[in-house]
Amino acid sequence: MTTERGLLVGIDQRAGLATALELIAVGILLARVGRPALAALGSPATRHFAIAVPFLILNIALTIILIVRVVSSGSTQDLPFGLIIALDHAMFVGTMTNVLFGVLFSATAGQRVWPWADDLIFWGMNLGVAVFIAALLADARDLERFTAPVMGAAVLLAIATFTLRLRSNRSAAPAPASA
Repeated sequence: MTTERGLLVGIDQRAGLATALELIAVGILLARVGRPALAALGSPATRHFAIAVPFLILNIALTIILIVRVVSSGSTQDLPFGLIIALDHAMFVGTMTNVLFGVLFSATAGQRVWPWADDLIFWGMNLGVAVFIAALLADARDLERFTAPVMGAAVLLAIATFTLRLRSNRSAAPAPASA
């Protein structure tokens, strides 16, 4: 079996095998949570979990595109910078941040601190990152300059909202019984 050089840092790795295993993992994920995820789009907590799945699939697709470009050209010199940044945003904002926000929504369920923020957080971050990824791939700099602040503002609103809700949870919790 031949080894390919690491995509960006020159470390020997088996990129093709790793990608195949990622595809299998996504298939298992879709089989297990695909239908319940689609049914869950109404609730603030579960819709963050549900939207993370398409971003995970997008991340795998962008990873495959990156590997194919590196293998076909034999070099990392000609890679479009937007592809690498789009791949990062699909994984870190689209997948990981949505899962984190889903956990935080679940942990603060029932809190009525800024209930109007739930939809702004979800739609601002997810539409912002989706259009930002598309703009990176299309090299549309003007669109990038618009969508990045929208995405960032939604994340900052989420941080403020979850901080207030978690503080409210802590103050509403009963005091521990003394021994």
